[in-house]
Amino acid sequence: MLELTSAGSTEDMLISLDLRGAPSDMQHDYWQQVSPASYRVGRVPNGNGLDLKSKLWVLDDIVASQFSASAHRIDAVAATRGRGRAPYVKVRVYEAGHAEIQEASGPGQYLLRPGDVHFIDQSRPWSARYARHSQKTLIIPHALIGYRPSEHPIARTIKGKTPAGRILNYSIKAYYASLEKGVADNAGLLAALEAALNGALGVSRRADVRAATITAMRRFALETPISQDVSAESVARDFGVSRASVFRAFADDGGLGRFRLGVKLDRAHDALAGQPQRRGHVSELASEMGFSSTAHFSDAFQNRFGVRPSEASKLIPSTLVPDLAPVNDPNDLEDTLRWSLKAIARTTG
Repeated sequence: MLELTSAGSTEDMLISLDLRGAPSDMQHDYWQQVSPASYRVGRVPNGNGLDLKSKLWVLDDIVASQFSASAHRIDAVAATRGRGRAPYVKVRVYEAGHAEIQEASGPGQYLLRPGDVHFIDQSRPWSARYARHSQKTLIIPHALIGYRPSEHPIARTIKGKTPAGRILNYSIKAYYASLEKGVADNAGLLAALEAALNGALGVSRRADVRAATITAMRRFALETPISQDVSAESVARDFGVSRASVFRAFADDGGLGRFRLGVKLDRAHDALAGQPQRRGHVSELASEMGFSSTAHFSDAFQNRFGVRPSEASKLIPSTLVPDLAPVNDPNDLEDTLRWSLKAIARTTG
């Protein structure tokens, strides 16, 4: 169990939070209206203020956030326990840190660890203790993924090292990457979440679920370190699909091996493009990217980009392509509160 201590006392208490200097009434508005309406932030360890940042995107009926905060606790409060029951679920992945969810009434207690995918129902009361953490959270109306509170615990976890967990994890990573480029499509992700809730993610024949699985495998192949071997056999095993499914997922790229080669070259492109030539840098990069020789690397680079690596300073780094900004300023709590309330109102009707 995660233990939080407060300066000189082990008693629960409500405090006036210090969120980047925001007024206390705004702090409570944020936690009572944006976080579940039935909770207030309780104890923060050692009397410190709460350091919080949240970036928000809104697409159709989904609210997506990237959130980080220092250790704190959210307690159920009798006066607010019946307020604002919201018919939505939070789908959350912790990138660092962890939390402990406790049902407000009943024996349910759930530990939320990094890498796992968690469905946290917002229509029933719960409280939580958080370590310092960062996470991605999707706020989704029950109806969009067929979530039925009567059939699920308040917090349901799908382990990240299972095929279903990998599909969801990398689908969510791909979704956030596409949000930043302004090209996100909800359909495949929602279908995968619904299939996972029904225990059918690995066997579903729905086209949108298969599309989500392909997206997840491609994101996995994109994010896996260059130094790590990725084969059709290992991807098939990790994602619970056939080798034929892996071949189809990368067919347009000439296969998984060609896709990974493209990833290496794209990373080399960004390392070289727009940069002044440094002595020995090309050979070092060729070795770092796993090429057998500088000549092999140079030929592959020219085939992909039309210039030799030594001429890459003329190219424009792809990282200079502007991303779609979140709707709020994560350093402005008032702006975050305003957009959060709009997003929740839109999501819950």
